[in-house]
Amino acid sequence: MNVDIPAGWQDALRGVVERGGVCMVIGGVDAGKTTFCGVLAARALEKGIKVALVDADPGQSDIGPPAAVGMAIINSAQQLGELESVPADALSFVGTTTPAGHLLQLAVAACDMVTHARAAGVELVIVDTTGLVNGGIARALKSAKVDLLRPRHVVALQRKDEVEHLLAPYRRRAQPEIHRLAPSRLAKPRDRDERKAKRERQFGAYFAGAAEHDLAWDDVALEQTLWLSGKPVPGHIAAYVEELVEAQILYAERIETGIFAIVKGLERATHRSVKGDELDVRAVDVGLLGNLLVGLMGASGRTLAMGILSRVDFKQRRFLIRAPAPSIEGLRSLRLGSMRVGLDGAELGHGEIA
Repeated sequence: MNVDIPAGWQDALRGVVERGGVCMVIGGVDAGKTTFCGVLAARALEKGIKVALVDADPGQSDIGPPAAVGMAIINSAQQLGELESVPADALSFVGTTTPAGHLLQLAVAACDMVTHARAAGVELVIVDTTGLVNGGIARALKSAKVDLLRPRHVVALQRKDEVEHLLAPYRRRAQPEIHRLAPSRLAKPRDRDERKAKRERQFGAYFAGAAEHDLAWDDVALEQTLWLSGKPVPGHIAAYVEELVEAQILYAERIETGIFAIVKGLERATHRSVKGDELDVRAVDVGLLGNLLVGLMGASGRTLAMGILSRVDFKQRRFLIRAPAPSIEGLRSLRLGSMRVGLDGAELGHGEIA
């Protein structure tokens, strides 16, 4: 790789390559984390070490599409210069491009991909992380990753001392070994528009030529939602709920806490919670379902592919999914994400289904 390698990186590169294991790379936005990961992977390849990259930044991913954590086993230095074109060997669906509100999903997805890499006999697993380094949410996310991934090394790229609060808990531990480094001088800042354009380009490439899959509700389970967790209500209850929420009921079911309903026509809202005389109602506007990102999950809980929910037929109880997979044999559940994306990659909005 033809990049600027600061002299201060050399000891860390040498130490990580020699000792192997899991190396977690942290740092703020545009600190050069991906650059360091590429240089480290190249050094490992030079030594004949089997290496994998886990891209745990679902908002600016290089391995696999956005809204997922991707893992790729790197076989040549040439791949490191064109990471976006390297196919992921495995994906773990997160369902959003932002860690805020989804720390658990992101941490578990990163752990899943590291476990997958280690099972494949990888000697050095390099984990690239998000640029979220400020505040309590950053401490929660990074500490969860350390606890789950058990890295042998943590490489911290910082311009001043912006990540010291993330490193403080590990000062007296034997592991992880901490490597404090300055960013590369060639690390280039990207503004919000550039970051969005990259995501949309990657989404578009991932869903190019996506196939249609028509699924019956009864043939799949739903994850990360109340939907299909209860039993459909009879017509008179649905009519009562419709009066309460003041919107057309498309589907309603009884759940432990009351009624969950998908409705059409909520005014100035995507969700509405109403307390009736005897029932508490949680209503979600059907608009949140259009072009919703979903994870196609297999029998073992692994992500088979990422898809887009194109249509829901409430009368026939069917889903139409578009996914870049000619077959969905082995599909057991759909994991609902919290963002909507067009087949061309355009980001259409965020919203939890509940």
